[in-house]
Amino acid sequence: MALQVKKYSKTSNTSNTYTLELTVTENSTSTPGNSSSITYVLKLKSSSKNFAQYGVGAEVKFDNRQVGYRDRKTAPQVTLNTYSEVTLLSGTVVIDHETDGSKSMDISYSLDMASASYTPGPMSDSDTMTLTKIPRGATITDAPNFTDEDNPVVKVSNPAGVSVQLGIYRDSTHALADYRTISGTSYTFNLTQAERDAMRKVDTTKNTAQVRFYVKSTVGDQTFITYLTRTLTIKNPAPTLSPVVVDVNPTTVELTGDPNTMVRFCSNAEVEIGAVGVKFATISSKSVSCGGKVLNGDGTINGVESGDFKISATDSRGNTTTETLSKKVIKYLRPTCNMGEGLPDANGNFDFSVSGEVFTGSFGLATNTLEVYGRYRIQGDSSWGEWASMDVQTAGNPAVLLPMGLYGWVVPMPNWIITMGPWAWGNMWRTTSSWPERPLRYPSWSKL
Repeated sequence: MALQVKKYSKTSNTSNTYTLELTVTENSTSTPGNSSSITYVLKLKSSSKNFAQYGVGAEVKFDNRQVGYRDRKTAPQVTLNTYSEVTLLSGTVVIDHETDGSKSMDISYSLDMASASYTPGPMSDSDTMTLTKIPRGATITDAPNFTDEDNPVVKVSNPAGVSVQLGIYRDSTHALADYRTISGTSYTFNLTQAERDAMRKVDTTKNTAQVRFYVKSTVGDQTFITYLTRTLTIKNPAPTLSPVVVDVNPTTVELTGDPNTMVRFCSNAEVEIGAVGVKFATISSKSVSCGGKVLNGDGTINGVESGDFKISATDSRGNTTTETLSKKVIKYLRPTCNMGEGLPDANGNFDFSVSGEVFTGSFGLATNTLEVYGRYRIQGDSSWGEWASMDVQTAGNPAVLLPMGLYGWVVPMPNWIITMGPWAWGNMWRTTSSWPERPLRYPSWSKL
C-alpha cells in the first residue's frame, strides 16, 4: 500500500478543454537509506476537443532535478481523442531526505506543444509535496542537573529502534563517563569512583561545572551524535580541618604537666592547622588567631592571650571552613605595682606601702607564691641599701595586694627641715615563684 498519493493539475487556456495532470505516489521509505521511493505519471486529458499526430514534449522535475522528459520533435507523435487521455511520462525515482528524516519536495511539470484552436498549447505548473518523515538517530528527551554524588537518570527517544549509547563528557573529546550501550528509553548512570573523580576535576575553581550528556546511534550508514548541556554541582565541597595545638614552652609545660594546657601570656602554642581540600580542590589560604595574635599558616604563637584558637582555611573553589579549638587555660596575671606616697617625719621615720595584683593560683603541678622586698637610696647616691622584706596581705585569686609596707624605716637626713627633697626608690617589688630552678624578678619600679 502506498504511503500517500498526490494529484496536481493544470488546465489549458484553450476553452479549458485540456488538463495536464501529474500523479505522484510515495510508495515506501527506507530508514537505512533515509529516502523515499516515488512514482510519477504525467497525463494529458481532453474534454471536448481532439488532435491527431502532433509532436508533444513534456518534462517532470523533482527538486529541480529532471526525472522525466520527452522531446517534442523526436518523440512519437501523439493523437488525443475527445473525452480521452494519454500518458506522456511515467517512472519511479528515489528521493533523499534531510538528515533529520524530513523532506519537502519541489515539483514542477510542463507540456511543450504548438498552439492552435484545437490544441492545448504550452502548459506548466509547480507545487510542493511533503514526504513521510523517516526515523533517524536517537535523541535525549530529558537529562537532569546533578551532583557529583548522584546517579543521574537520562531519558531518550529512539524512533528507529537502533542500538543506542549514552555517555557524559566534558566536551566533544574528553570522556568523564564513557559511552555505554543502553536498552529501553531510560537509563541510570551508576557512576564509578573513577568517573566521579573525573567530574570533580573538571573545574577546581568553582563549585559547579558544565558537562554534556551525549547520545550516539547509527541508522543505516549514518551515525547520529547529539548532546544536552547540564550543570554538575560539587556536593559538600568545603575543606576539612584537623587542628593540633600544643604548648612548646618547656617552662610552662613543666609547671602545668600538660602541653594541652595554656598559661596565659607565657605559653608558646605550636599550631598545625591540618587543612585539607576535598574533591581535588587545593588549599589557597589558612590562618589561626588567638586573642590579638594571628598566624597565616602553621607556626607558633608566642605568649598566648587565651585558650581559644580560631582556625580557618579557604580552598581553590572559594569555600571556607572555620572552627574554634578551645584549650584549658591558666589565667595567669602579670603582676602590677602601684607605688605609695609619703614623706619621712621629723625624726626620719618613713612608713611606705605599695599595692597591686599578682597571680597566686595553681599551674597544675606547682602553685605560684609571692614575696615582696624593698630598698632605698638617697637621690644622687649610687649605692642602695639592703633588701628588706615587706609585709604582704592578699585577697582573691589572682591576688589583690592590699596596702603593705615597710614601717619604721629611719632615713638619715641632715638638715631635713631645709634640705628635705624627693627620694628615689627602686626595686620596690620583687617576687619569687614556683618557676623551676630560677626565681622571677620583675622589672623594677621607681618613684621620685
